Amino acid sequence: MKTQKARPFILLVALLTLPGPPLAAQTQEEAQLPTKSIVTRIDPTDFFTRVVVRNEYRSLQSGREVNLFVPRLEYAFSKTFQAWIEAPVVHAESMTPETGSETGLGDILFRGAIRAARGERYAVVVGAELILDTASEPVLGTGKYQFAPLVFASIEVPRLRSTLFPFYQHYFSFAGENNRPDINYASIRPSAILTKWPNRWYTVIDPNFFIDFERDMDSGMMLEFEIGRAVSKNLNVWIRPGVGVYGDIPRVYDWNLEGGVRYYFR
Repeated sequence: MKTQKARPFILLVALLTLPGPPLAAQTQEEAQLPTKSIVTRIDPTDFFTRVVVRNEYRSLQSGREVNLFVPRLEYAFSKTFQAWIEAPVVHAESMTPETGSETGLGDILFRGAIRAARGERYAVVVGAELILDTASEPVLGTGKYQFAPLVFASIEVPRLRSTLFPFYQHYFSFAGENNRPDINYASIRPSAILTKWPNRWYTVIDPNFFIDFERDMDSGMMLEFEIGRAVSKNLNVWIRPGVGVYGDIPRVYDWNLEGGVRYYFR
């Protein structure tokens, strides 16, 4: 990775290693962050209004490189209904070396989600995403309009100081450019594992399996690992490397590196 591409992640590592505020300056709520609230703030089944900004670098199996800067607004209309929008700015190497690279707007995404059930140690969310063909250049997007229903749950395991997140989402295209390949694939995350650690740290292990129905049900797998920290009651930061485990399909990268910031309005 070139130096200029690494700078956002160097900054994130610095933020991750910052010490928390002095104990005397902490409020009672901040002092309790190492216990349950750190999971509550990251748990996607708990709806908050927040701004999320992330940067992701992808090294593709084709040899191309893509960088995405993705701001997202998540708005909680209530404790059981949330909507969000994200508008990525994409830098991508072109398919042919002589045409160089392109930078511009990618495909805008909308999501709506409802928390359908909640118990003492579990919750279930159903929702859907609408992805628009808004990329300013063909290389920056899929060229297709997509609809992607989803369902996931959270299951607390107190003995392990962890929460499990089984997840399923199905993407399919319904309109767009005729010369671009149709999209029809499933993303299956058997169970991401979110674990709490002392001093407001957390980790996530996230295996993601794909089944591509447009390519004779070819399959693939990505494995990502996230480490993050609650800097304060309103802010947390993270860094998330990933690697392609198997599968010669577009959803599986050689490797990727993501970092970001979440700010909560409370």
